[in-house]
Amino acid sequence: MASERKLRLGEFFSGTGSNMASWRHPNAVADGAINLEYYKTLTKKAEDAKLDFVFFGDGLYISEKSHPIFLNRFEPLTLLATLAWLPPSPPPTAIPSP
Repeated sequence: MASERKLRLGEFFSGTGSNMASWRHPNAVADGAINLEYYKTLTKKAEDAKLDFVFFGDGLYISEKSHPIFLNRFEPLTLLATLAWLPPSPPPTAIPSP
């Protein structure tokens, strides 16, 4: 019997995005890299969309030449531990059939 293969989908969170000027977009959360409520919202949306995981990149070091998103952000393991304490989303309500 062949094993069933599954595609795993996740999301990479990176503050306001990977573009250096993304924080300037009118709809951007300018402090997204250091806004815990923003990460909570994104994590809940990923969970509600039934994604399998979220990912936060880390780096070994930063310098004055580092991309701006690495200069001001949460440390990934601490952020993941904080987000793991979020209460689970309630189950979807049944839609009555006509």
